[in-house]
Amino acid sequence: MLSGKGLAPILQEVPEPQSLESPLPGGFATIVRFFLNFPQPLQIAGVAVGVVAALMAVFFAWRYRRRIGAWLTSRSRALYASAGGVAVLVLLAGVWAGFEGWHYVQHDNGFCTGCHVMGPAFVRFTESEHSQLECHDCHQQSVFASMRQL
Repeated sequence: MLSGKGLAPILQEVPEPQSLESPLPGGFATIVRFFLNFPQPLQIAGVAVGVVAALMAVFFAWRYRRRIGAWLTSRSRALYASAGGVAVLVLLAGVWAGFEGWHYVQHDNGFCTGCHVMGPAFVRFTESEHSQLECHDCHQQSVFASMRQL
């Protein structure tokens, strides 16, 4: 049986969650923390309610498609141009957010250190000749594995 003395150098002190600075930008960390602090059954129920609401919206749109189509065809071209402009802006914002998320997951050491509490080891890493490397230069994984971890 192993004694606790032999494991002491391996173990590191785990800081309180409140003392860790989140790598997420702006107030986004507060929002994510708020939702992730709910019990898991409530999180799953929230996703289920969202899916049901989306299915109801699709059903409603399909059921009243003729009325909606008639209403849309009676609108001016300015409305279509405005809606198209808004759609392009939303699409560009989505592409930008996706790229920023991908870049953060793949190229920012803050992604890894946001969860992995490795204080002394990471400090040694940042003070060594390897300080210019990114975590994924050595610890390679697929984008899907990183997104699952995110």
